[in-house]
Amino acid sequence: MLVEPPVDWTLKGAARADAIEAYLDKFGELTVAGEFSRDLRNQVRSRLELRLDEYPKGLQSYSKYLDKGVDSNVYIEKQGLDKNFMPNNEPPWKARVGLDSIPAGGAGNPERRVFHREMAPPGTTDFRVITSDVDFVGFFNLDGSIVEDVMVRLQIYETLRHSLGMQHGESLSYTMNEAAKEGWLSGDGADRGAGGTGRVTR
Repeated sequence: MLVEPPVDWTLKGAARADAIEAYLDKFGELTVAGEFSRDLRNQVRSRLELRLDEYPKGLQSYSKYLDKGVDSNVYIEKQGLDKNFMPNNEPPWKARVGLDSIPAGGAGNPERRVFHREMAPPGTTDFRVITSDVDFVGFFNLDGSIVEDVMVRLQIYETLRHSLGMQHGESLSYTMNEAAKEGWLSGDGADRGAGGTGRVTR
């Protein structure tokens, strides 16, 4: 999902800085005297600047999906496996972009466009809304041990690629040292490891 920023993202330099400050001025908690308000304003400003920088990159990414589809290859060589077991020759999933909007409201928030990606397996019209790819932390046996059998892992990859659109292997196959594994399994550091939310679902 890609949400249009509340400030004109095409502005540059001083014009952008002025627009950001004018937007922040609309929120009372960001204008009162005191350290808390000042720190909060700085944090909101920093986040908004990041969103303004990232938004055009997001538009380019969505345009690429429309032009080329969604890559559905898993690239198992990144897991240290022989790519001949699962060649990277899968056709891309079809892609389309939907458009919604967030109505104007609150303290001067303008109406904003919301783009969402949808993808469908080749040869179908079964479009599914996606926010990003789904990160699988690890695959485990019933006794809680990690699945190490290569052929079983390949079968899991194949099944999840076609049923859920999995685009890469499990995170634990990228991060193999014991301390990192413990962080992933406990949920600590999941966001540090791959930019995720830090929430791990078993």
